[in-house]
Amino acid sequence: MDLVDFLTGSYMRPTPKVVEPAPSGLGDFGFATAEESRYIPVVWGSTRVKGPNVIWYGDLSTWPLTTGGNIVGYWYYLGIDIALCWGELETITAILLDEEYFIKSGEQLAYVNGIVPSAGFLKPASGHRRISVKDLNLTGGTKKGGGIDGDISLYYGTADQPVSEYVAAALDRTGETTVLSNGNSVPRSALLPNYGGISRMVWEGGYLTESGVAPAFQIDVQRFPRGLTSAYAKVRDDGTTADANPIHVIYEILTDVDWGLGIDPLLIDKTSFITAAKECFDEGNGFSHTLDDSSEAIDVIDNINDQVSGILVQNPEGQFEYKLIRKTYEESTNAVLDYD
Repeated sequence: MDLVDFLTGSYMRPTPKVVEPAPSGLGDFGFATAEESRYIPVVWGSTRVKGPNVIWYGDLSTWPLTTGGNIVGYWYYLGIDIALCWGELETITAILLDEEYFIKSGEQLAYVNGIVPSAGFLKPASGHRRISVKDLNLTGGTKKGGGIDGDISLYYGTADQPVSEYVAAALDRTGETTVLSNGNSVPRSALLPNYGGISRMVWEGGYLTESGVAPAFQIDVQRFPRGLTSAYAKVRDDGTTADANPIHVIYEILTDVDWGLGIDPLLIDKTSFITAAKECFDEGNGFSHTLDDSSEAIDVIDNINDQVSGILVQNPEGQFEYKLIRKTYEESTNAVLDYD
């Protein structure tokens, strides 16, 4: 074959077709949701919520990533409503995506508006808190699966927290309706609850991933139950971190009607609990924990009993009392037996 034949044949061969990837759909992300029996966590003290429960996700859009004119991947924009825990949070101090911090108290990282306060994002006096984040180098960076750019709304679990305007608008854009028992049809957004009593984080449709799989959020939070009393609720508080009082935790487990045992507070001797709480506070004996599985309430109480050397009993009137096992004598004032 001479050179002319070779060149002619080369140009006449069909050009290989590059197979461009198709974008992932919502069903490909594999979010763990309440419908799949994932527990909404209960948290105490300063702790981390891993793999939180997704209440809703949707509002998906994509933007193609190209190299040499060929599509090699996609940027994914979507909305996610995440249940962090039962109860009211005091602050959110850090947020991680795939093990990498992008919000952290005392640092800027991806936070658009400067340094995150040293105490984190405290619960506002009313409503919710909205923050903006951007870091296109996060978790590998552009065309390597990473990056983040969008807005987050933080809901702290108050009874009167607002409905998410973003989620309501996203539902309206779908045009989906629900048929009521009376036969009337209403927009799904009209039935959207505020999830009072549940702390949440809503990712509001910004750019989140290139990988087309569910992003793994982890959130550092602080929560201190005060149903027993507002006194002694925070143990070893240094202004940036603290533990919950373990006696307050036991009282909450006993009385909470949403996830706890729902015992009538009238059946609890609060004086004994408050006395024990003060002693744990004075000793610096605190408790921080995330309960995100099916552990029985009694197991958590037993663990606290072991930690503080205490016991939960019922008195002759049928009320629950809490007692700390402590020595009640002064060694120097006790007689010394001498058999010499």
